[in-house]
Amino acid sequence: MKIVDYSSDTFLLLNEPSDLSLASIAAFYRNSLGEINNLIHSSYTIDSTTYELVDGTTEIGVNEVAIYKLIFLIRYYDRQIRNFLGAGSVDVQILSEASADGGTIKFISRNQIASSFIQLKRDTQEQLNKLVNRYHYNSSSPQQIQSDDILVTNTSNRIGSNLIPGF
Repeated sequence: MKIVDYSSDTFLLLNEPSDLSLASIAAFYRNSLGEINNLIHSSYTIDSTTYELVDGTTEIGVNEVAIYKLIFLIRYYDRQIRNFLGAGSVDVQILSEASADGGTIKFISRNQIASSFIQLKRDTQEQLNKLVNRYHYNSSSPQQIQSDDILVTNTSNRIGSNLIPGF
């Protein structure tokens, strides 16, 4: 897959946020190869001619991209948490409910918004852990096949012997 494809997928997944651009997402994917390589035990590099992520001569696959997107989402949610809870954050209150004649107005504080992002980050981290475990499980091959290859012979005519009827 091309970086521009999964960068735009990520941008659309986040509902096109105004504080993020396709170029910054693509830059994240190109500059954080160490994370994906360490997480899934791969050796992706950047092709010097196409600037795409490759492992040898093959481009990054769909399963790896899914893991990479979750890594990006965790970083994005972490940044949002810092924006709402950091020392330099502004006390933002967002209008969530309003009524006309009854006079009801309800605001959401920055702490509530940050707790929502914290929960999103936890859920995404859990999903990433499951996806990485499945990736490792599906890409692993057995190192040793162990079985009993001893030829069964007739050792007794008693019931319960190791003789298989018909052989």
